[in-house]
Amino acid sequence: MAKYSAKFTRPTRQVLILTLLILAPFTSYAEEIYKSVDKHGNITYSDTKTNKQAKSVKLPAINTQPAVKPSFNTQQNRPQESLNYQVAILTPVNGDTLHNNQRRINVNVSVRPALKPGFYLQAMLDGMLHGQAVTSEHFTVGEFERGEHTLSVAIIDANGKILTQSPSITLYVKRPSLNSPARKAKAQS
Repeated sequence: MAKYSAKFTRPTRQVLILTLLILAPFTSYAEEIYKSVDKHGNITYSDTKTNKQAKSVKLPAINTQPAVKPSFNTQQNRPQESLNYQVAILTPVNGDTLHNNQRRINVNVSVRPALKPGFYLQAMLDGMLHGQAVTSEHFTVGEFERGEHTLSVAIIDANGKILTQSPSITLYVKRPSLNSPARKAKAQS
């Protein structure tokens, strides 16, 4: 008889060990379960035969449930975030006067935190929404009537609800009167 010595190279040994590790969990499904009852009537289940009276038991299929799919609708799953916006008018400053034919003014505001998508800014002239809604902190407001006006800026959400408003500033609009002596003198010359 020929004598063989089983020598495995290192890579072959690693493959063999890896294969055994992969197959090990599947062997537990093939094992039998035994049920035994002791002299006091206590029932014991085991994967080994604990006494001569232990009997092999066929277990029912495992009860499984399908996985619950997560909902990705973040609007419904999250409570409405309450952002505490702060908005302030940087320019024009309180008490500014508009002269002559100046019909439009540039408004610069500071907004903290930054506006979320779908939110916008809108000027409020004398307590009423005025002009176009914008997302920029720099915009133009115009068409003022002669006299004293209050200007503030509101942050409005996607549903049109005013979330917050800046403190109001006062602006004065002075237009030359058609009855001014300077105008009459200029018209006569």
